Amino acid sequence: MGKLKRRRTKKIEEIDNEIKNAVNEYKNEPNRYVMISKKIGKGFTSKQIRQRWLSHLDPSICHEELNEDEKNYIIEWVKDYKNNNSSDKICWTKLISEMNSKFGKLRSENKNIVLLGLSVDNP
Repeated sequence: MGKLKRRRTKKIEEIDNEIKNAVNEYKNEPNRYVMISKKIGKGFTSKQIRQRWLSHLDPSICHEELNEDEKNYIIEWVKDYKNNNSSDKICWTKLISEMNSKFGKLRSENKNIVLLGLSVDNP
């Protein structure tokens, strides 16, 4: 690994730690991501900080690979959802909640299973 990549990785880790600490500090504030954005600066918007927290840093998120049961559940859930709803929009937050209830793991990448290759129409 080159010096530049090590420096960049270290910088990302530092920023991630700042975000984690600030989330704990402002956890009860309704506009905490705006406050965190102002506190850490570095050109990150509140939306970017929120997304980083929800997708990568939140300790309640499971980062293990999905197993086959979980992948199949997502595919079947999306098929059923599409059949029972007239809208083309899928309620990913509902799927995340149901996956958490069924498998006991909170995940942020569920829609990626559908969007990045596992066909809902032809599994």
